[in-house]
Amino acid sequence: MFRRILCLPPGKYRYCAVSLLAAVVFFTGRSLPAARATVSSRQVLHAIKLGVNYLLKHEKSGNCWERGIFTSGYFRQRGGRTAMATQTLLEVGQSLDPRELNIFSPKMRAAIAYTAGIHSIDTYVVSFQANAMALLPHKPEYLSVLHRDYKLLREGMKRGGGYGYRLKKTKADAHTIILSQGWDNSNAQYGVLGMWAVAHAGLRVPMSYWDSVKMHWRAFQYSDGTWGYASHADRPVQGVLSSRPDSMTPAGLASLLIADEYERSTSPDRSIVRGLAWLDRHIHPHIGDTYTLYGYARVGMASGLQYFGHTNWYRSIAARLVRVQRNNGSWGAGITGPPRVQNRIVGTCYALLTLARGLNPVFLNKLQYSPGYYGSWNRYPRDVGNLTAWISRTYEQPMNWQVVKCDSPVREWLNSPVLYISGSQDPKFTKTDVAKIRRYIDAGGIVFSNSNNGSTAFTKAMERYAREVVHHQYPLKTLSVRSSIYTLQSYYHLQNQGLLAISNGARYLWIISPVDFANAWQQRAHLNESYSQIPLNLYLYATGKVALANKLTSLHVPPARGKAVRTIHIALIKYHGNWNPEPGAWPRMARLAAWRFSTHLVLTSERVGRLNAAITPLAHITGTGSFHLTPRQVAHLRVFLALGGTLFGDATGGSVTFSRSFRQLVGQLYPSLGAMSKLSRRSAVYRGTMPGGISSMRVQYRKFYAKKHGVKTRPELMGVKKGGRWSVIYSPDDISSGLLGTNTWGISGYVPASAQVLARDIILYAAEKKVGPATRPGKSLPSPMHTKPAGSVSSSSRPGM
Repeated sequence: MFRRILCLPPGKYRYCAVSLLAAVVFFTGRSLPAARATVSSRQVLHAIKLGVNYLLKHEKSGNCWERGIFTSGYFRQRGGRTAMATQTLLEVGQSLDPRELNIFSPKMRAAIAYTAGIHSIDTYVVSFQANAMALLPHKPEYLSVLHRDYKLLREGMKRGGGYGYRLKKTKADAHTIILSQGWDNSNAQYGVLGMWAVAHAGLRVPMSYWDSVKMHWRAFQYSDGTWGYASHADRPVQGVLSSRPDSMTPAGLASLLIADEYERSTSPDRSIVRGLAWLDRHIHPHIGDTYTLYGYARVGMASGLQYFGHTNWYRSIAARLVRVQRNNGSWGAGITGPPRVQNRIVGTCYALLTLARGLNPVFLNKLQYSPGYYGSWNRYPRDVGNLTAWISRTYEQPMNWQVVKCDSPVREWLNSPVLYISGSQDPKFTKTDVAKIRRYIDAGGIVFSNSNNGSTAFTKAMERYAREVVHHQYPLKTLSVRSSIYTLQSYYHLQNQGLLAISNGARYLWIISPVDFANAWQQRAHLNESYSQIPLNLYLYATGKVALANKLTSLHVPPARGKAVRTIHIALIKYHGNWNPEPGAWPRMARLAAWRFSTHLVLTSERVGRLNAAITPLAHITGTGSFHLTPRQVAHLRVFLALGGTLFGDATGGSVTFSRSFRQLVGQLYPSLGAMSKLSRRSAVYRGTMPGGISSMRVQYRKFYAKKHGVKTRPELMGVKKGGRWSVIYSPDDISSGLLGTNTWGISGYVPASAQVLARDIILYAAEKKVGPATRPGKSLPSPMHTKPAGSVSSSSRPGM
């Protein structure tokens, strides 16, 4: 497999030059009324597949996607369609890795060879070509093309920082219509996009080039924050070339954000502020102009912004593109001109680039806790963008990053395993903010906070909020250099950076950096091992060395629709100690149960003395450390089991200490038993013979488990069988963490899918058995753990609460 030069994350995303079109791209229609955009990952992936098939079907031997000479007005741009389609397929291939887009497949080899062989002086074509070549392995034949494109783009830039249609003058130019100033903002953005691809391929681009880019776009911005096609800020061009901000404002914003990446500036850019303010008010995600839609996407990915105004740009655009895709898999360009362009190769390329890039997994969510793009939350605008891009290149895994707001719902935070918070002063989080961060952590997320300039005030604030989030249940400790955050890559010997962390005994919940990592990320100083490899370890830790799911796949499970076919009560046993290290695990499993096997789980947190087998057939006990039940409690539990109840236990995180205590408990319950026995491979629990059950005879373990114990495919539950049924079922390997859906490193147990199947079968097995009369006739029912519907996360489920 070739080395994948990645489709980079937002902020470092290759703003691929994707318009082979004409000089001007305008929007003249009106958007549909604002509505909540609903689109699923499955729908987007299907749309991408259809679009790819359309492009491959229309690739012709010899000429690829060329149909004679593409003409935009008087300008001849041969090779542009093929370069654009090749770049698009390479981008999709690196994001999704379908077999048909392997660069060694016959169609891709032909497309790449044609694109590499293009010799053009047209700005659009050179830009498309550079973006395609930058996505390929760094072989001499591709690097030589990039060197040629670099020279053309460098020498072809106009004195003021803009670009025209041609990068060199020719005799034909005397017979064509060229604007008096020699440039336009459509060509200007594609010139920048081409040079950006060259820079990402490793060629050195002088800082003076990026200075010229910023000079141009700042000079020609209108006072309302918009840009036109070819207008001076104080002398707008009239007529067909008048200012049409819908397409050119995203072009200006994206170009400035690219230049910011290389200038490494942290100073607020007033032009970006004005442009974003205009876009917040005027985004039209439902238009048919794919050129403009892709412009929105480029700005969203470069800035990390998830919303423009109240519009979730990716969900809205993706929903529209899925809805209007033709049955043959194509999209029309929808460009209303002038000139008018409806070409379906062009439109399909735009749509695929928007869908595929925006769908890439989200590694980090950056928390916006103060107003303004350059607020205190964003002192280093390029920190997370540069970090995510570097990790993407290092691990050849295209990823995104995005900005989330304190007032946005937690479900929108849950498509990323890490929430990043930076600052130099106390963010002044409200109780609502703290509760929201708690829900994120309870759902499996990890918080990483960075103290800008080593701010003591910010560090102290983060320490306080971290303790509040866990109700002061767990201590804040300095991370040992033996921690996974320092050692996950054993070939690096990283220096102790004084990192602080809170752990629930199975995983880190909040990591605090008193030193300023973000400044190094902003300056792209990845040569410092600690500042680059520690966050890379955080990525490996948070993902468990497993590829992240795409952007539209969230850990959030919404309430199920439809009527449940059964109701099962489950008691979560409370004891003195860490009895509920993952408060979000069972509530999430309850929502999964409603969706997957139409079962309403009623969760209660109970002391052993209140267990009632007639009402609650299953009791679950877990933890990360030792525990001890009194003789009276053991007696109550023995009665519960004798009357038909089932005790299900697992060691959260794979805790050996908890397993030792559980085995001692079983010895107290059944003194004459000896050790627990393994469940037979043909056990009803594994076979899932109960109504609603499914087979769990083959499972998958986490990579951390496999590293310690080797690869296994059979579950290894243990238990006690009395009267023909398993009254005690125990897993020394983690199941609880798997109910969260996360793959965090350091947890010895089952992957989430296998953990959820095992939990499902154990629940249904316990509920199927008949029970005797209640242990205490006439006693009131146990009080519910949640007053909300089953599956909601409640802070009252924290240990000790």
